[in-house]
Amino acid sequence: MSNIYDSSAQLAELVEEADWLEITRRLLAYATFELSQYASLKDEMRTPHDYVVKAVTSLLDGELTSSRGGDKPLFKALAVIVARLIREDVEQARRSMVSVIQTG
Repeated sequence: MSNIYDSSAQLAELVEEADWLEITRRLLAYATFELSQYASLKDEMRTPHDYVVKAVTSLLDGELTSSRGGDKPLFKALAVIVARLIREDVEQARRSMVSVIQTG
């Protein structure tokens, strides 16, 4: 999977210049809001902190990327990844619930 930034140097520069306290604070608020939409699945989901840590480490390790262009500010790119991780867990939780109901 290719990185969202034009080069690893571009990503390294953004990481170096980032206000990580502000970015993580905003990402935690964003993840909390996104998760609040799935209150019925709360027991099946990770914490907002878990999603933020996974998004940051995945971006830095090149495991996950934002699906949109390379000019995206770091916060927006990470927010896209957080949302994707949450959606994946929501879908997995729903599949698990359907499976339990069907085998019930």
